Amino acid sequence: RHIEAQRIFEHQREEDANESLEHVYEMTQQRDEKTRNAYIELYNIDMRDMTKYDLVVDTGELTPEQVTEKILEAFSLFLKTQWLDTKQTNTK
Repeated sequence: RHIEAQRIFEHQREEDANESLEHVYEMTQQRDEKTRNAYIELYNIDMRDMTKYDLVVDTGELTPEQVTEKILEAFSLFLKTQWLDTKQTNTK
């Protein structure tokens, strides 16, 4: 969460330029909590429940290229796994 607030703080619009990093962090926390509660209420899904995701990539310290590489690696592994599962099902 601190990285998210830092990125927002560094890319503020001129009219928001006097907001502190602490203020941006608090606003980010409030927005995230509202979004989480809305998803729970509307869809009965807790976005913080990591068991709901096939892949989670922490982009905080990675370049866009590194993020892309991680996604492609995971997708490649997924495809291989699916292919093996399909092949094993078809041979039974």
